[in-house]
Amino acid sequence: MVRVRIETRRLVLRTLEDSDVESVLAHRADPDVCRYTGPPMTREEVVRHIAERQRSWHGGGNGDVLGLACELKESGRVVGEGVLRGFRVPAKQAEVGLGLQPQHQARELGTEALVALLRYGFDQLGLHRIYAFCDVDNEASRRLTARLGMRHEGTLRENAFRHGQWRDELLISMLDREWESARPSFERFF
Repeated sequence: MVRVRIETRRLVLRTLEDSDVESVLAHRADPDVCRYTGPPMTREEVVRHIAERQRSWHGGGNGDVLGLACELKESGRVVGEGVLRGFRVPAKQAEVGLGLQPQHQARELGTEALVALLRYGFDQLGLHRIYAFCDVDNEASRRLTARLGMRHEGTLRENAFRHGQWRDELLISMLDREWESARPSFERFF
């Protein structure tokens, strides 16, 4: 397992550990958090999820998945997860995702965590394009990605099957040159 640690002003994004099960379960079992991602997980599913995330990062090869715990610096408490996944090495692209416990979605923690993932992807991994899928009804994610300067590329009709129904998703992305322009406005997080 290749370990990763990214620090921001208030967060540490780090490789998921076996000891994170209860913290990850707190958001992965929450129906509100899972509304736009998939069914809530059981404890056993979270254990398997963490083990898979630990095995799936090899430093940015094709298909790698970098799953990170989002930990508050002040308390050491894990309040969510961030992910860069589906690396396509020749194209230098990856998908980004983020999930936080509801009580920690305010205070710009989501912005701080997503900026850290973008910064790591562009600056450390040398990606050209980072993209995200967003359920058409997920207004909070739409606002967050727009605030960061990610651009709406299109709507993917019935692209995801969640909670027994087909859902449309937005495809949102940022290119490395757009990151270079936006980066100065996010230095306050570091």
